[in-house]
Amino acid sequence: MALTEDQLLIVESVRQFAQDWRDGGGLDDLTSDDPVPVPPYDALAQDLGMAGLGVAEEYGGAGLGLEELALVVEVLGAACFAGPFLSTAGLATRLLQAVGDDTYLPRIAAGAARFAIDPTGTGRTVLDGDVATDFLIVQDGALYHVSADDVAPTFVPVVDATRGAVDIAIDRATKLGVLPPRALNECRVLLAAELIGVAQAALDMTVAYTKDRVQFGRTIASFQAIKHRAADMMVLVEEARSALAYALQVAADNPDSDLGEGAAIALSTAADNAFKVTGDAIQLHGGIGFTWDYPLHFYFKRARAAKGWLGTPAALRAAIAATDFADEQAEFAPELAPFRAEVRGWMADNLSGAFAALKHRGGPGDEDAFPDERKVWEQQLGNGGWTSLSWPTAHGGRDASIEEQVVFFEEYAAAGGPGRSGHIGTTLVAPTLIALGTPDQQDRFLPGIKAGTDYWCQGYSEPNAGSDLSNVRTKARLDGDEWVIDGQKIWTSNAHESDWCFVVARAVEGTQGRDGLVYLLVPLDQPGVTIKPIIQMTGTSEFNEVFFDGARTADRNRVGDVGAGWKIAMATLGFERGVSTLGQQMLFRNEFDLVVRAAKDNGTYDDPLIRDRLAKMWAGLKIMRTNTIRTMSDPANAALERAALMAKLYWASWHRDLGALAMDAMGGNADRITGGELSRLQRLFMFSRADTLYGGTNQIQRNIIAERALQMPKEPRGDL
Repeated sequence: MALTEDQLLIVESVRQFAQDWRDGGGLDDLTSDDPVPVPPYDALAQDLGMAGLGVAEEYGGAGLGLEELALVVEVLGAACFAGPFLSTAGLATRLLQAVGDDTYLPRIAAGAARFAIDPTGTGRTVLDGDVATDFLIVQDGALYHVSADDVAPTFVPVVDATRGAVDIAIDRATKLGVLPPRALNECRVLLAAELIGVAQAALDMTVAYTKDRVQFGRTIASFQAIKHRAADMMVLVEEARSALAYALQVAADNPDSDLGEGAAIALSTAADNAFKVTGDAIQLHGGIGFTWDYPLHFYFKRARAAKGWLGTPAALRAAIAATDFADEQAEFAPELAPFRAEVRGWMADNLSGAFAALKHRGGPGDEDAFPDERKVWEQQLGNGGWTSLSWPTAHGGRDASIEEQVVFFEEYAAAGGPGRSGHIGTTLVAPTLIALGTPDQQDRFLPGIKAGTDYWCQGYSEPNAGSDLSNVRTKARLDGDEWVIDGQKIWTSNAHESDWCFVVARAVEGTQGRDGLVYLLVPLDQPGVTIKPIIQMTGTSEFNEVFFDGARTADRNRVGDVGAGWKIAMATLGFERGVSTLGQQMLFRNEFDLVVRAAKDNGTYDDPLIRDRLAKMWAGLKIMRTNTIRTMSDPANAALERAALMAKLYWASWHRDLGALAMDAMGGNADRITGGELSRLQRLFMFSRADTLYGGTNQIQRNIIAERALQMPKEPRGDL
C-alpha cells in the first residue's frame, strides 16, 4: 500500500486516536450486558472527520479507495476499537455506493449516521445494531434500508463486548437496489484487514510481555518453546497480511471482477489466523491473559465473533473449491504481455522434439531423471539468454525486473520446464560473483554458467555443522598461491553432476564460529576430492558426501578476504531466499494441479474435507507468490523484513503438507508402485519431507524469526 503524504497523515492520526482511546481505558468499561458507548465513535467520525474516508468527494467524503480504507480499518482493529466504524465508514459505504444510492452518504461523511449491517437478512444478532441509526439488510442479492426509528431493536448480549448486537423485526424496508457480488466481497476484504490488526496487536502484546516476564532467572522470551510459538504467531499474521495484499491486488487489477476468490482467501485466512494468534497470545501470557482486567480477551472474542459475520472460513473455502480452482487474478503485469508472449513462444518452440521427454521431469525427488539431457537443455536455455535473465547487462544478462522474472518462471512452469541443472550456478554463484567477486572471477566463471556448460554445488553443511552453519571444521591453508583443503561436506545437492563447488572453510587456526572463515571456489575434478552419493528415502541420490583430502584451488578463486567467508556465505543465502526459490514456487502450481486431478480420478474429491484442504493449499499458492513478490519488489523496506523472514518456513511447510495431501487424494492407490518407480505424487510426498530440513530446518527458521524479526533474546547456553 503506497500511500501519499496526505493519506499517511490520515492513518497516523487514526493510529494516535485509537492508541489514546485504548490506553485511556476505552476497553475497561465494556461488558456484554451494555450497549457500546457512542462518544468514541462520534469523536472519530465528527471531530476527526474519519467517517467519510471511503465516501466520494462530491458527498463530503475523502474519496479514498479500498486499499487505503483497509489500512485505516487495520489500525482500528489493532486497538480493538469499540464502535461502528467498520460497519459505517467501511461496509455501509461500499454497499451503498455499489447500488448507486447516494441518499445516506452525506450523513455518513458528516458523522451523523451510524450503520449496522445484516448480511443474513434475518434481522437476528445484527452487530453494531445497539448504536445504529440505520440498518442495511442483505436479502436475496438485494440491499434494503431500514431506519432505526421504524423498528424496535432488542438488545442482545454477545460474547464480543466491543460490538453490541440487536434483534430487529423487519416489517418495513426500502429496497435500494441489487447488490453486485463484488460489494459484499469488498466488505469481506475490509473485515480481513480489521482481523489482521487484531492479530498483530495480540502478537505485539505477547512479545512485549514475554520480554518482561521473568521465570527461572531469565525472561521467558529466551525460552525456545516460547520463541517458536511466537514465531508461528508471526507467520500467521504475515500469511494473513499477504492474503489481504493478494485480494487488494486482484481488486486493483480487476475492476470488473466479483473479487470472490481474493476475498475468500483474505477473510478465511485472516479469520482462522486471528483466532489462532489471539488464543496463543492468551497461552503465552499465562494466567494474566485469562483475566478480565487484561485486555487480551477482547481481542480473542473479537476474532471469534468475526469468524461467522460475513461467512465462516469453511464456507469461504468451499466457495473457492466450487470454482474448481480457476485463477481470478488478471494476468500478472499485463504491460509485459509482449515479454510473456516471447517466453511462451520460445518454450513452445524449444521444449519439443528431443526435449519433449523432459517436460515436468528432474524436479525435487526426480533429480536422477535425464541428467545428461537436462544439461543439454540448460545449454539451450543459455543460447536463448534465459540463464542470465536477472544479471546486469554489463555481465551479459538481460537485467530483468522482478516482474519479468516472475513472468518467466510462470511460463516456464506452465510449459512443463524440467528441473534446472544450472540452478545453483545461475541463481546463487553468479549473483554472488557479480556482487562480491573480482573482475577476473566474473570473466572466468560467468560465461560458463550462462552457457550452461559449467555446473555448481554448495559446500556449506558438515556432519557437525548442519543448521549450526558456523561450526565449520573443514580447514583451508594457503600454500604459495594455492589453498589446500581438508574436511568433509555433506548433503551437497548434485555434487556428482557438478564441476565446481563453493566451499566455506576455516582458514585461521584457533578461530571459532563465524570468525576466520574463507569462501573458496573449488574444482571437483581433481585428486583429493571424493564424492559419495547418499541414497534418500525416495530411492534417488540428489545429496552427496564430499570429502576433501588435500584438494587444491588457486588463491584467485577466493571470494572476498580471508575471514570474510561468513559474510560472503550469508550473501549467497540471501540470493537463495529470493529469486532462487521463486522459480521453485512457480512449479508448485503444477504439483497442485496433479493433486486435484488425482483426487478427481480416485473419487476423493467428493470428500468435503479433501476439498477444504485443497482450498487451503490453493490459498497458500496465492499467498506464497504475493509474499515473495512483496519482499523482492522492495528488499530495502524494513517493514517487509518479517514477510521475508517467514518465507522459507512457510513454503517448506506448505510443500510438505501438499505432499501429505497428495497421498490422501490418491486414496487406496497411494502406496502402490506402478512400473517399478515412484509416481510424481509419491515422489512429492517423499521429497517434500526434506524441504523442512535443508536450507535451515523449520526449528532454526523459527529461531531466526523470533530473534531477528521479533527481537526476542537468544537462549543462554548451559543448564538452568
